[in-house]
Amino acid sequence: MNRWLPVSLILLSTCALFSQQKKTKPAVLAPLPAEVPAPKDNPTTPAKVELGRQLFFDVRLSGNNRISCASCHEPGRAFTDGRPLSPGADGMPLRRNTRSCLNAGFAKSLLADGRAASLEEQALLPIQSPAEMNQPLGSLEKELAEIPGYVRQFKAVFGEKPNRQDLARALAAFQRTLVSGPSPFDRFLSGEKEALSADARAGYELFRGEAGCIACHNGPLLSDGKFYRLGISFRDEGRARVTGKKEDRYRFTSRQAVGDQHIDPGYDWSLSIRPHKDAARLLVEYSSIKSYLRGCSTSPQRNRLGILPGLLDNCQDRIECFVIPFRAGIVLYFRLSPWSQLQ
Repeated sequence: MNRWLPVSLILLSTCALFSQQKKTKPAVLAPLPAEVPAPKDNPTTPAKVELGRQLFFDVRLSGNNRISCASCHEPGRAFTDGRPLSPGADGMPLRRNTRSCLNAGFAKSLLADGRAASLEEQALLPIQSPAEMNQPLGSLEKELAEIPGYVRQFKAVFGEKPNRQDLARALAAFQRTLVSGPSPFDRFLSGEKEALSADARAGYELFRGEAGCIACHNGPLLSDGKFYRLGISFRDEGRARVTGKKEDRYRFTSRQAVGDQHIDPGYDWSLSIRPHKDAARLLVEYSSIKSYLRGCSTSPQRNRLGILPGLLDNCQDRIECFVIPFRAGIVLYFRLSPWSQLQ
């Protein structure tokens, strides 16, 4: 008998047990981290943030000098625009709706298909997109170099004249200051049980229990950052446009939670529905949430999350009480100073 066989069996059993424990680790919700991480080559500084803020609101970043980042990411709408689909450079509706910038610095990947791995990478995509801001980066560098104020600021912050790499770094630094909270839910997670109403607490229990929402919507952003075939579009191939893989067709990331009852945090990609404000109501209508569970009320065998038949007809009000005030759209940096176009 091979003397190493018992040892191998022990190792295999241990690995299998560890793997099983890892797979069954329960998903949880959590408060936002105290600090937004920044890459080593782009530390966040006040001067860099101020430069990024100026750029974020400057329409000169677009080819027609009429569109800024803030045209679609409005502060008063939790840095979305509340439209089913935002208008692009030519006024025509874009392929997808606008996602919020709030808490983007905590995300594992950015955009609905995850094609940007960092805020620095994401920052230049809409600027040079012909459909969005339609500004060639070479032309933008020349235009910014003709604005004395930007020349001074780029020199002070980066030691260089305006260029695309530092433009992306400045915009990313500003977006890392767009952090929501503190919200009643954050206080609840920190031990203040009365921060949520009784109905909201009941909704919280449903959210992480029978309703199964927490399976995909977990962690500090209420999103696991993974890609799912949501059934919301058969025109937009989603993640497959990035990877080229057939199995990624129609997959999108689970949305983050960034709004409260006073703001409309935007609409889902193709159905023109408000995923957070109306999420619970739409559980029993035609929403993307119902598409996760399609058929569960009439066919338990097709219920992919194990939700009890009939539950959706009885719990939407309580889930709504929890989802709506999940995290208030309070921006910590943006309140500090007004904006005016740099000369």
